[in-house]
Amino acid sequence: MPSDFIELRLAELSNYIRQAREKIGLTLNELSEQSGVAPSTIQKIESRQMTPSIAVILKIAVGLGVEAGEMIAPRSAPKLDIVVQRTGQYASMSASKKMRYEKLSADIQGAEVESWRIIVAAAYRVKLFRPQLFLEIVVFCERGKIELDIDGQMCTLSAGDTLHSRAKSLFAVRNAGDVEAAYILTGRFPHSLHYDIAVSMNGRAGA
Repeated sequence: MPSDFIELRLAELSNYIRQAREKIGLTLNELSEQSGVAPSTIQKIESRQMTPSIAVILKIAVGLGVEAGEMIAPRSAPKLDIVVQRTGQYASMSASKKMRYEKLSADIQGAEVESWRIIVAAAYRVKLFRPQLFLEIVVFCERGKIELDIDGQMCTLSAGDTLHSRAKSLFAVRNAGDVEAAYILTGRFPHSLHYDIAVSMNGRAGA
């Protein structure tokens, strides 16, 4: 389900197309002839009844005589500073069958903090392929028992425990129990966590 931020950006795109078309005095039919996009499709895009594909955006840009990048660039600073994500709306990904990530924070442009829930199978240990450097983090153990290798220091957290640290790197994670564990990682990262969940699998604990 699209976030409120994405809906805002799509609305900006639709408004841009309509305003640019009217500014240069083109009718729907005339823009259709110049772009190769059906007038009914353009009308639906302008009224937010349809989300255009990249190919359609490129064609309309040609018809309007502008760069596609100009069409999709933010018109102004984002107006949204509150985004509510309901249960089941979180973006999720899997590093393996035994480790899953859920992004709890929303995609608010300019935000400096990200929050993730990491779910680890029982007795499973994983070493990060590339150590995760962070500027500052708070870790909350939601359930189970986890061990975090932070710059060579092993930190053990049980359900309800927290850890707060700055300017360190996370090297490995281990579920130290015999049931599934989950912890929440919140912090400021110098680069997106999306590119750092590629991992080398070390098998079960003690492998």
